[in-house]
Amino acid sequence: MGARLNQIKQKNQALAEKITKKRKEAAIPFASNVLLELKSLNIPHAKFEIRVGDSFDDVHFLFSANAGLDMTSLEQCASGGEISRLLLAIKTILFDGNSCLVFDEIDSNVGGQTAAILGEKLKRLSVRRQVICVTHFVQVAKCATDHFLVAKIEKEDDALTTIVKLDPASKEKEYNRMLGKSL
Repeated sequence: MGARLNQIKQKNQALAEKITKKRKEAAIPFASNVLLELKSLNIPHAKFEIRVGDSFDDVHFLFSANAGLDMTSLEQCASGGEISRLLLAIKTILFDGNSCLVFDEIDSNVGGQTAAILGEKLKRLSVRRQVICVTHFVQVAKCATDHFLVAKIEKEDDALTTIVKLDPASKEKEYNRMLGKSL
């Protein structure tokens, strides 16, 4: 039993070393592609690097969004909006043309101009794949082809979720509601 276990450990170690080597090979070109996407998502001074150590689980994402600041670990320096855009950049690069991408408030913690940029990016992505996006920004919603209103109705101790496809008139009404305007 001990010899078999030792054999399995050696096989796993060899596999881990192979994966680490592939990660090291892919880290620089992948980070370069992520960086290009980040710049297109309104982070013009972004810096992004992936450092892969010798251990199979030693991978670090380093990031800086602002000019003049050194990169540091992603979890220590990125805002919610920056993380949202980083996620969109990574998903844009990784997913193939047959994928369905689902984003739940990918535009959280961003401003209106950046929301418009995100909406356009999602629209371009939807040419090659299906994109489902939950948003509270009109700038993002207006870039979609089809619109569904998801609403929660609470009654006493129960909650019901409804989903309704919106026609053009309903879309305008919903855009106004999202903007805080009444008709």
